Amino acid sequence: MIDVIRTLAAAMLVVSCGANRDPIESPTAADLRTVASLPGLVMHVPRDAKQDCRISSVIRTRFAKQRVVACGAITPASPERDWDRMGRCIAAADRQHLPFLAEAEEDGTDSTLALATIAVLENQKLVVYRFGYDSDPCGGGCPGRGGTTVQKCVDLLSAKGGCAGADCAGCGEWVGEDPCFFGGPEAPEPDLLQH
Repeated sequence: MIDVIRTLAAAMLVVSCGANRDPIESPTAADLRTVASLPGLVMHVPRDAKQDCRISSVIRTRFAKQRVVACGAITPASPERDWDRMGRCIAAADRQHLPFLAEAEEDGTDSTLALATIAVLENQKLVVYRFGYDSDPCGGGCPGRGGTTVQKCVDLLSAKGGCAGADCAGCGEWVGEDPCFFGGPEAPEPDLLQH
């Protein structure tokens, strides 16, 4: 009986040690979640918006069924450890060749800014996209021109050991794709990724 108890105790110790693995620091395929199920950044839609172009909404609409490691949706109010953890998560996902999503809101002078990086599997190959958001690129006078721009990485490099923030996937060349503006497709395109 004592041998059975010792065997069970040893098995429980092995199982519990595996349960202490941090999915952010050491992600595996078991940690992948659908993009639609992940919490995003909380932002408002302008009163006269013709479409929802908030960064988290654009990402969740486009990649809803994709499965990724959730590296976080952080804001300027998030503690420094959350920003550091996001960078470590992206680097770990990159090392494991796993898809990931990282979103970060930043302080703007007169509008809300955000960046996001998502790596997804397309035709069994990891593809990285970068999103930039500015709620009002004119500084309070043109919320209809606010929205989200999208760029696809066509020359993926390694993150090489970590980074901080949501815009840290190494890319040699980004190519712009169709943006989303609150005022609709005819709104002029601001350069949202240059903030």
